Amino acid sequence: MIPFQAGAGFAGDRIDPASEVVLVDGISSVAGNHNGGDLEIGKDAMLYVAVGDAGRDPRGDSGSAGANDAAQDLSLLNGKILRVDPATGGPAPGNPYSGPGTASCRTRGNTAATPATTCQEIFASGFRNPWRFAFDPDAAGVRAFVNDVGQGTREEVDELVAGGNYGWPMFEGPADEAGYIDPAASWSPTSIASPSGMAISAGSAWVAALRGESLWQVPLNGEVAGEPNVNATCFPQGRNPIDTKAVGANP
Repeated sequence: MIPFQAGAGFAGDRIDPASEVVLVDGISSVAGNHNGGDLEIGKDAMLYVAVGDAGRDPRGDSGSAGANDAAQDLSLLNGKILRVDPATGGPAPGNPYSGPGTASCRTRGNTAATPATTCQEIFASGFRNPWRFAFDPDAAGVRAFVNDVGQGTREEVDELVAGGNYGWPMFEGPADEAGYIDPAASWSPTSIASPSGMAISAGSAWVAALRGESLWQVPLNGEVAGEPNVNATCFPQGRNPIDTKAVGANP
């Protein structure tokens, strides 16, 4: 992840090559998929980065697909939402992991030889393939929702919480177990529609699900994800396969 700046003497659509700054580098894509998602600047002026689980464990001590535990390994950047300083790439102030036993991981790579210290850039963990996320423009502070693409059972929309663990690969969809944050909305089967886009407007999360040629509207009623409305060519009128629950209901 490398930003550039326009320099003196450069036209509006040209950059200064000398302004290159490496913010984050060396994130594994060992299986060639689940290797990236989205970049957004929050109201706190910090850069949020969605990273997939690489499809196979970069450390090599678990497996692939549902046997890949990279999303639970806090010494790897895979399967996480990162929060970094947009100018330097360093861990953003207020991130949940700091102090002894932690380190900045932004350029150290994700391999079998990667040190086991917890990464200070991590904001939340337990994601499979968080392809898109969006911030609520009407929230007083930083409030975001993340699309996480399921493997074969459930798709989900998660409210982003600092230090939150969203359960992959132990859980796909709701965990209903202490220590994990359940989705704000989830649906099954995954063949219906993969959540490949996200925007928040007028009090609702709008989830683009192009595999099923669908657009889901999930009203955000304060602390609750409301009953979604479905616009889809692949469903009979009135059919609604999404389950929702209170946002933030789990510890």
